Amino acid sequence: MLAKLQRDIPKLIGLAGPLLVGQLAVIAFGVMDTAMVARYSADDLAALAMASSVFISIYVGLTGVVSALAPIAGQLFGAKRFDEIGEEVRQGWWLSLGLSLFGILILANP
Repeated sequence: MLAKLQRDIPKLIGLAGPLLVGQLAVIAFGVMDTAMVARYSADDLAALAMASSVFISIYVGLTGVVSALAPIAGQLFGAKRFDEIGEEVRQGWWLSLGLSLFGILILANP
């Protein structure tokens, strides 16, 4: 058990490392945006907070729907139903296109 854990942890760190760096970069951008806007006025800071909360809510919601495609494709691959993977990916592409347009419409019309 310990040998398997010692073998798996470096692989997990190799996969999780870039994700961690990316998430930390997103957080750093948010902190820097807040610090820069806070120097102007409280009204500008409030506007940033509202805009960020709306954007993040839409982004996370739409990304969550589209990210369901990976486990579906993985399940089909594991079940050796390779001919169905292409159809699922095409449907996911159309779904992501529609959701992107929906998100653009919401964000473009405050």
